[in-house]
Amino acid sequence: MDTRQVKHELTSLQQGGFTFIEVLLALVILASASAILVGMQSAAISRTIRDRNAQQAMLFARRIMSSAEILGAGNIPNADEQPALQMMQVYGVPDPSSDLEKKALEPLKASLLVEEFPLPIPNSVPVPLSKLTLRVSWGTTIDDSFVISSLLPIP
Repeated sequence: MDTRQVKHELTSLQQGGFTFIEVLLALVILASASAILVGMQSAAISRTIRDRNAQQAMLFARRIMSSAEILGAGNIPNADEQPALQMMQVYGVPDPSSDLEKKALEPLKASLLVEEFPLPIPNSVPVPLSKLTLRVSWGTTIDDSFVISSLLPIP
């Protein structure tokens, strides 16, 4: 037998493929990477939903505060925690134009507190103002709400 033939037979016996441990290690790495990617995707979806809810809440708050400015400080009633759509009717805000917008406003709840806020100016008569405090919430945690305050002159 030729030496080259012996070497060829030895190397062909050693090249049998992957071992069980190598395959198992590759599967563990693949499973770990997949779990990380699924977790990142889930977190991204949660952030997107939270941001969309916050955006809807901000648009709702702008509508309510604009309506309050139009009505004038003397004509704004206080409102305890109410659904957004009900509060829009109370303050004369136009109804949502689409069912999609209505559905987006459903989880929102809001309260509006109106109180006198005399602005003291030195050496003059205090300017009568009303302080409007609007609290909008859309979930159960503290991060799922915000408060907006505004001052309006009393006519």
